[in-house]
Amino acid sequence: MNKIKYFIGSAILIFIVGIIGFSFIYPYFADATGATIQDNSDEYKISSYSVNIDVAQNNILTVTENINVYFYEESQGIYRFLPETTTVKFFNSQNELISKNYNVSYNLIDSSENSLVSSEDGFYVIKLMTSGIYYQNESRNYEIQYSVNLGNDRIPEFDQFYYNVIGQYWDTSIEDISVTINFPTEIDEQSRENAEAYAGEYGSVDAVDFEWNPAGTTLTLTYDELAYGEGITVRVFLGEGYYSAQPFDRWLNVLTLILIISLAILAFVLFKKHSNSKTIVPVVQFSVNKKFTPADVGYIMDKQVDNKDVASLIIYWAQQGYVEIVEKDKTTFIRKLKKPENMKSYEQTLFNVIFEDEKPKPKLKSEKETKGEPEFPLLEINEIGKKIALHIPAIKSEISNLNQPLFNTSAINSRMLLIILMGVMFAITGVAINLLNVIMWKVIISALLGLFVIGILYLVSRNTDTNHFMSKKDKFYAFLILALSLGLIIWFLITSFDAYCDLLLTSIWIVLELLFVGFLLFKFNVRTDEGISELGDIIGLKNFIEVAEKSRLKMLVKDNPSAFYDILPYAYVLGVYEKWCKKFEKISIETPNWYVSDSPNLFNTLIFIHIMDSSCNQILRGIDIARIANLAENAKNLTGGFGKGGGFGGGFTGGGFGGGGGGRC
Repeated sequence: MNKIKYFIGSAILIFIVGIIGFSFIYPYFADATGATIQDNSDEYKISSYSVNIDVAQNNILTVTENINVYFYEESQGIYRFLPETTTVKFFNSQNELISKNYNVSYNLIDSSENSLVSSEDGFYVIKLMTSGIYYQNESRNYEIQYSVNLGNDRIPEFDQFYYNVIGQYWDTSIEDISVTINFPTEIDEQSRENAEAYAGEYGSVDAVDFEWNPAGTTLTLTYDELAYGEGITVRVFLGEGYYSAQPFDRWLNVLTLILIISLAILAFVLFKKHSNSKTIVPVVQFSVNKKFTPADVGYIMDKQVDNKDVASLIIYWAQQGYVEIVEKDKTTFIRKLKKPENMKSYEQTLFNVIFEDEKPKPKLKSEKETKGEPEFPLLEINEIGKKIALHIPAIKSEISNLNQPLFNTSAINSRMLLIILMGVMFAITGVAINLLNVIMWKVIISALLGLFVIGILYLVSRNTDTNHFMSKKDKFYAFLILALSLGLIIWFLITSFDAYCDLLLTSIWIVLELLFVGFLLFKFNVRTDEGISELGDIIGLKNFIEVAEKSRLKMLVKDNPSAFYDILPYAYVLGVYEKWCKKFEKISIETPNWYVSDSPNLFNTLIFIHIMDSSCNQILRGIDIARIANLAENAKNLTGGFGKGGGFGGGFTGGGFGGGGGGRC
């Protein structure tokens, strides 16, 4: 695996760690339980506050509030705000904090004053006031009645009444408080005994006394005074099935499940229609296919042209007699020998770019005399990368286009479509689940992980193109990345998945689909029949290089003395050139006529491998340096211009539905 792949793998691992870290840390910031409340008790106070709540069998509450206010400062009236998104928190019987999120809808039924209703920043706001009329140093009584639709409680183990009857976001003191809660049917004795009421700031567990009527249907409590920022919460365990007619509000889950099933069917249809089912059969090759250059082979093996594929052409041209490599004073040079013939168009382009400024020079006696050809000057090898850097993208594109007939364009597009759709489907599912649970930070993470899924599935599909040329170490590294990525995705979905709410098990289905589509992508063969045949030959050549015995290599050299050098650039592209060179350590081969050194007696394959590796690496470094410099220059120019359920435990002030607060206006 080359450095770019290691970089991509490392980036993915960093992304995984970052997402996990963000997922653990962010809730502590995102779960802010209260806004900053300013004490405005010197401007007005609430002299009395009575709340009457009628609980319906369908978990819809009718709330009537009677608020008597004394204004010290000139005021038009009061406003009341109620949270449209609510986080309900309580401790279960194992003392574990359960946190569930809901959307809540309100509807104003009646009011004693002119009212103005609006939705602002996630709150249902009711303003009770008459424009142009102000009150000061006098009392006013306000009565409002509204319904609260709590929807499906999404808790299969029990039902409950858990409501902040006085919200902790009033900015003044509240006196003479009375609360009456009317239930539609009798609350059993055990549930009445386990009922709870708390008063104080958010999180307070200070108990408040309350009473039940003899029929067990009405709970009443009174309280003397609350300071600003304090509230009262009541929690009553009702037993599962108390709310008998809760509305079904999981239509988004139904739609998501339909989309998941549809995508699975589409993935299977595209796979069956476009993936080539022909088996790749490696055929041992003792020589190279001369209709393909090493750069062609580099593209055919993984449908991608790397810089090293381009660099391999230097050795290939040398073996063709177009250039020679000169080792002089521990520096490597390249020299043009003659005008190329029968080159492919991209070769000709690259050759011209490298030697565009080279003109024949008078021959030096100390240098090798070329026969019948003018002698060209030496070009330092590390200069090549700089010269060709800006032309590399166009050359790569030309290599890709020339070998495109070996790949099925429809299959490539279908495979990419599946990857994008799966990422979008994952994002939609995550967003849907977390929107229903009102967890906005997870909505954002879901969208980001949709992009992450696209990246992971793309790597899976790329593995299909390259797995025949990956070492065991590289395969393990790729497997580790994929396993960690899948683990992250499953972990995220489990934490997002609420067994109390997601009755259709959307999270489980999306994981199963991810595995299914991932499997299809791994098996998705985008090569044509000719492409599969050529790939089999390339794999066969690679296998020969890796397993060829000494005796077989001696016979090969005997039949073709230049076999070592013919195969060398292809071995370089296939990533097995070191093995190829080492196999010839004890096999006598001649120094190539295109290699000139001021220390010719020191030639052996080990030294040669070092020189070739060093030369190609210098070219690659030159490409990178030039590209970075170009990017820097462009930048310069630019700047210049789920909870664990079970049991029934304790609640606390502010942990339930409703609440909110209010102020004067």
